[in-house]
Amino acid sequence: YSPSVIPFLLEPVTDKYVPVKPGAGVRGEPRNGFALEQVKVSPQKVLVRGPQSRVARLQDVTTEPVDISGRTETVVRNVRVVTNDRFVRSIDVREVNVTAVITERRERKTISDVPVTFSRLKPDLSPAVNVIGSIEVDAPVRFLETISGRDLELVADCGDVAGPGEYRVAVLPPELPFEGTVLGYTPGTVTVRFERKGEE
Repeated sequence: YSPSVIPFLLEPVTDKYVPVKPGAGVRGEPRNGFALEQVKVSPQKVLVRGPQSRVARLQDVTTEPVDISGRTETVVRNVRVVTNDRFVRSIDVREVNVTAVITERRERKTISDVPVTFSRLKPDLSPAVNVIGSIEVDAPVRFLETISGRDLELVADCGDVAGPGEYRVAVLPPELPFEGTVLGYTPGTVTVRFERKGEE
């Protein structure tokens, strides 16, 4: 018979804590317009056991896959720990909690050609010229892809305009018709000549 001798290598069994590598088990991409912001794992470390030489070489462990394909919100799963070494196993926990934080992508954009309208203006007065401005916003990409200056407005307060003539009026902070933050806008004031309607 053969072989007549089978060699064995015996070595001590040892334990050590190793980190769970976040994100290594995440697969797929969120829906367009959304992004994977962060992957959190709990617990962050697990206790593994195995032959001393193999445990010494093991730097971290991963998890079973967590699929985020087409998702638009945070995904939370309990998944098994994977050591990628059949001689080393996790002994304190078999599963960890993986949280894949998915958020809507946002961008900064300056929207131009925003018309300036005049509030509290006496009904018999009108501005001699049209005024346009711009608004800088931080907002979800899905809004910015379709928005234009015609969808917004800047409002100048004409409460102090008493009659025809040239006035310097303040432009009020704009409000957005969608979810977003106004980072800035121009002009902050406008100098406009107002005329009585029907007069040239």
